[in-house]
Amino acid sequence: FPYATLFRSLRERFIARRRAAAAEQAANIAESTATVQSSRRLAELAQLVVTINLGIGMEEVLQPGIIDPDLLAQLITALLESVAVQGD
Repeated sequence: FPYATLFRSLRERFIARRRAAAAEQAANIAESTATVQSSRRLAELAQLVVTINLGIGMEEVLQPGIIDPDLLAQLITALLESVAVQGD
Protein backbone atom coordinates (compact mmCIF):
# COMPACT_ATOMS: atom_id res chain seq x y z
CA PHE A 1 0.00 0.00 0.00
CA PRO A 2 1.71 3.25 -1.12
CA TYR A 3 0.30 5.35 1.73
CA ALA A 4 2.00 3.17 4.33
CA THR A 5 5.35 3.66 2.59
CA LEU A 6 4.77 7.40 2.28
CA PHE A 7 3.75 7.66 5.93
CA ARG A 8 6.82 5.69 7.04
CA SER A 9 9.07 7.96 4.96
CA LEU A 10 7.48 11.13 6.35
CA ARG A 11 7.70 9.80 9.89
CA GLU A 12 11.39 8.90 9.50
CA ARG A 13 12.22 12.35 8.08
CA PHE A 14 10.23 14.03 10.87
CA ILE A 15 12.06 12.03 13.55
CA ALA A 16 15.42 12.84 11.95
CA ARG A 17 14.60 16.57 11.94
CA ARG A 18 13.44 16.44 15.57
CA ARG A 19 16.63 14.67 16.63
CA ALA A 20 18.74 17.19 14.73
CA ALA A 21 16.86 20.06 16.38
CA ALA A 22 17.36 18.51 19.82
CA ALA A 23 21.08 18.00 19.15
CA GLU A 24 21.41 21.61 18.04
CA GLN A 25 19.59 22.78 21.16
CA ALA A 26 21.87 20.62 23.32
CA ALA A 27 24.89 22.33 21.77
CA ASN A 28 23.32 25.75 22.35
CA ILE A 29 22.51 24.88 25.96
CA ALA A 30 26.04 23.61 26.58
CA GLU A 31 27.43 26.90 25.25
CA SER A 32 25.02 29.10 27.18
CA THR A 33 25.22 27.52 30.64
CA ALA A 34 28.16 28.03 32.95
CA THR A 35 27.98 24.55 34.45
CA VAL A 36 28.90 21.31 32.80
CA GLN A 37 25.89 19.07 32.27
CA SER A 38 25.88 15.35 31.64
CA SER A 39 25.06 14.33 28.09
CA ARG A 40 21.79 12.82 29.32
CA ARG A 41 20.86 16.04 31.13
CA LEU A 42 21.69 18.06 28.00
CA ALA A 43 19.51 15.76 25.91
CA GLU A 44 16.62 16.15 28.37
CA LEU A 45 16.93 19.94 28.44
CA ALA A 46 17.21 20.10 24.68
CA GLN A 47 14.08 18.01 24.25
CA LEU A 48 12.25 20.27 26.69
CA VAL A 49 13.25 23.38 24.71
CA VAL A 50 12.30 21.74 21.40
CA THR A 51 8.93 20.66 22.83
CA ILE A 52 8.21 24.16 24.16
CA ASN A 53 9.12 25.65 20.78
CA LEU A 54 6.93 23.16 18.88
CA GLY A 55 3.96 23.89 21.13
CA ILE A 56 4.44 27.61 20.71
CA GLY A 57 4.89 27.15 16.97
CA MET A 58 1.55 25.34 16.79
CA GLU A 59 -0.12 28.08 18.80
CA GLU A 60 1.32 30.68 16.43
CA VAL A 61 -0.18 28.80 13.49
CA LEU A 62 -3.59 28.83 15.17
CA GLN A 63 -3.36 32.38 16.52
CA PRO A 64 -0.64 34.40 14.77
CA GLY A 65 1.04 36.96 17.02
CA ILE A 66 -0.39 35.48 20.23
CA ILE A 67 3.05 34.73 21.71
CA ASP A 68 5.32 37.65 22.61
CA PRO A 69 8.81 36.70 21.34
CA ASP A 70 10.46 38.63 24.18
CA LEU A 71 8.44 36.67 26.72
CA LEU A 72 9.50 33.40 25.08
CA ALA A 73 13.14 34.51 25.22
CA GLN A 74 12.73 35.32 28.93
CA LEU A 75 11.19 31.90 29.56
CA ILE A 76 14.01 30.01 27.84
CA THR A 77 16.64 32.20 29.53
CA ALA A 78 15.09 31.60 32.96
CA LEU A 79 15.01 27.86 32.28
CA LEU A 80 18.69 27.79 31.32
CA GLU A 81 19.70 30.02 34.24
CA SER A 82 17.86 27.75 36.67
CA VAL A 83 19.82 24.79 35.32
CA ALA A 84 23.08 26.66 35.80
CA VAL A 85 22.13 27.46 39.41
CA GLN A 86 21.06 23.88 40.13
CA GLY A 87 24.35 22.59 38.78
CA ASP A 88 26.45 24.82 41.05
